[in-house]
Amino acid sequence: MKQQIKNILDDWDRNTINHLCHGLQRLLDHVGDVLVDFASKSESNAIQTEFFDAQRELFLKGAATVPAFQKQLESYTQTAAPARPEPGADTLSLLDKDDYDLSVALDTIADNCAQRNQQSLHALSQRMSAIHGGRHVTPEKLTLNPHQVTQALQQCSEPLALNKRVQLVLYTLFDRYVVSLLDEAYETLNQQLAEAGVLPTVRYRVSKKPGSASGGPAGPSPSEDQSAEQQADTPHSGFNESESIMMPADTIYPPSTDESIQAIRALLTEQRRAKGMAPQLPPTPQEQQASVQHLNQALNSPALTEHAVSNAASVLSIRSDKMMVDKQLLFKVKEALSKQRSMIQSLTDRSKLTEQDQDLIEIVGLLFEAILDDENLPVVVKTLLAHLHTPYLKIAANDPVFLQGTEHPARLLLDYMLQLGAHWVDTENLNQGIFPDLQRTVRQILDKPLEIDFGELQEALVEREKQLKQNRQLTEKRTLATEQGQATLAQSRKTAQSAVKTLLSDRPLPKNVRTFLQTMFVDYLSLLLLRNGMNPKHPKCKEALSHTVQMIKRVSSGDNEAAVSAAQPLGELIVELLPHYESPVEDFIAGLHGPLTPDTPPPEEKKEATQDTAPTSEELAAMELKPGTWLRWTPKGSDKEQPIKLIWINPHTRNLLFVDQNGAKAAQMQALEVSDGLNNGSLKPMKKILPGSLLNGLFDGIRKRLQPTQEPATK
Repeated sequence: MKQQIKNILDDWDRNTINHLCHGLQRLLDHVGDVLVDFASKSESNAIQTEFFDAQRELFLKGAATVPAFQKQLESYTQTAAPARPEPGADTLSLLDKDDYDLSVALDTIADNCAQRNQQSLHALSQRMSAIHGGRHVTPEKLTLNPHQVTQALQQCSEPLALNKRVQLVLYTLFDRYVVSLLDEAYETLNQQLAEAGVLPTVRYRVSKKPGSASGGPAGPSPSEDQSAEQQADTPHSGFNESESIMMPADTIYPPSTDESIQAIRALLTEQRRAKGMAPQLPPTPQEQQASVQHLNQALNSPALTEHAVSNAASVLSIRSDKMMVDKQLLFKVKEALSKQRSMIQSLTDRSKLTEQDQDLIEIVGLLFEAILDDENLPVVVKTLLAHLHTPYLKIAANDPVFLQGTEHPARLLLDYMLQLGAHWVDTENLNQGIFPDLQRTVRQILDKPLEIDFGELQEALVEREKQLKQNRQLTEKRTLATEQGQATLAQSRKTAQSAVKTLLSDRPLPKNVRTFLQTMFVDYLSLLLLRNGMNPKHPKCKEALSHTVQMIKRVSSGDNEAAVSAAQPLGELIVELLPHYESPVEDFIAGLHGPLTPDTPPPEEKKEATQDTAPTSEELAAMELKPGTWLRWTPKGSDKEQPIKLIWINPHTRNLLFVDQNGAKAAQMQALEVSDGLNNGSLKPMKKILPGSLLNGLFDGIRKRLQPTQEPATK
């Protein structure tokens, strides 16, 4: 590494840490006023006291926070960042999962910063890769990335005795006073490295397939020998193997578009011959030019333009989250498209058109009819894209390559919009996904179909899709972490309750002892299991159970003094891990004696499937589904299908967790329920298709529809 580059990086590390520490100091200078303001608006004295106590805590210990924060940041410039804790580790709290919720809050702040600066971070990762001799450096591995900065706050604020409510206030201010400083810092480093000659022209753009007119989904997916990390960090405009569109179709690898269009042209020619139309000689350049002019006159006629504009107004002006979309609307759109085609035929003189242009009119019309008939597209997407019929006919009329070349940018864009429409449109919340971007794209094409830069339009959609993917990945990650954390918590609690049930079995004990063991001790033992790998034979678990057994024996024998002596070390262990139980534990020990009562087993609870019982063949069939599998799901009592993705199978409960297009939890089903759904059709596995195959499939479908008309009837 050149000394100049090393100096730039060292200076940037030092200056950025100083700026971040200064921001944290400004936060601490103002946080007291904010807490007083919150206290004055609190709805209860208890909450008001919390804010005043926090103000005092920060006043007494806040001065040590900034040096600790600086030391932590400096350690990141010398060593790798600590691994982010997995669900079930110390980020999980026993009762209300406060620590876990706070960790998610910090992750959200870091994720938002990373998304806000995705272009700067991408450029930095490229430059750092170049500096390190081509070694792959992802944005997550950059020094002083957003997650490192939030982790540094988490580390240095641990000595502060702040409750969850106050910590959330602190984190919100941290985002405003500290994390926001990273935006300018990343831009500054990019500029300094560029001026020093490190990839001075790098831009955050979608990689294009060599020889293509624009970056589009026609490019191949990342090769299978790439690592998962490389695939995740490789910018591309199509769907990779894990993100490809899923369709329940048997044309995953349809014939090439060129083959289909040639076959369609031949079939249309045969239709004309069957109607007694004489074949035309190949047109001269002058005849072809005259044919195009005649077709353009028809396509630019005021009557056709007025019809197209009035027909497009409804879908292009959608602003609400929902739109009433039904079969009646689709019928109206099909009717409007049919009327457009009839108007074009009436405005053209077939004798003035070459066979090539006659085919062109027919093929484009059939293509948009096929889009309207595609069962994999939401009705609102079909309705929107149908308005491109006339603009695309104009494009095809003025650029013969549109039907002849698979790399035509207008074709690539249409295919890409079909993919996005099938995958990223949430019909229950149209503003949430890609639909507004598709609307904007369609408007631009309608305005200037022959002047628009289709490659630029597609790149804008690619950028939007990348954002949606990132948002989904973040949401999906949080959904999975939450469910796994809850499952681990439930499993630890179930194990603790089972242990206590065994301890209490057939033992006469005072009611308060029984209550203590079934509540506070279960909480304590659950947390012990969580922190020690769910291992009941861990020394700390064995120590707690040993003290408990001794206490039960002394209480059962009626020796109150010995029982109190045995309960003391157990109470100390519980308070050490759960300090908020200090007062209840003291009260329990003080009132340990009492009349002995026989054990009353609780009512039998409904048992869930666990690993203790062998799964049935139906359950095994459902559990063979791989995480990452997409299915179409029709919820009970609904007639609407929705795509859902399997992300986790709980091996203990045999529950399968599914998320929606946005990564949020969509359903949790038992394995038997999934098996039944696969059998009755309410769950349908969706196959993956290659980028670019949607348009190919539509043209191939047109060919198949035309073929039967050419076959002689059999008697």
